[in-house]
Amino acid sequence: MQRKGPTFLFGSLHERIVRLLRCRDRVHTALLVPQDNQTAGEATEALDYFMVNMVGAFDAAARAAHLAAGLDPGGRRNAAWQKDRWRRQIRPASPELADLFAEGTAHSRVLEIARILRNTVHSEGLHTTAAHHGDRPRETLVALPEDDA
Repeated sequence: MQRKGPTFLFGSLHERIVRLLRCRDRVHTALLVPQDNQTAGEATEALDYFMVNMVGAFDAAARAAHLAAGLDPGGRRNAAWQKDRWRRQIRPASPELADLFAEGTAHSRVLEIARILRNTVHSEGLHTTAAHHGDRPRETLVALPEDDA
């Protein structure tokens, strides 16, 4: 059975949100127990998957907006909130949606941070560091590659 584009996009968006919530819970679970190398690794792995699914959800939502705006279905691969050109294309159908991720907005900054964190899967990756301050329990901190920090 072949699924139609909008139905498939909705399913993809829904599944990515479900996955990112599961990953969020895995991050919380790993950080709520005494910290060691294993829990640090589990938290970082879950954070990686969280970011991949979150950016995937943003991408699926952009493609859905592309279709909802009545744009050419063949061009939906170019749909991306961070692209000014694409946002100009959806502006006639929804100016508020087009402006949501305009450069300099809080939404655009959140997406930029999410994309940087997601893209660490292509580079040095996220690294964990244990921190211990006085009588407080050991904490796990996640360090970004220098170029992304």
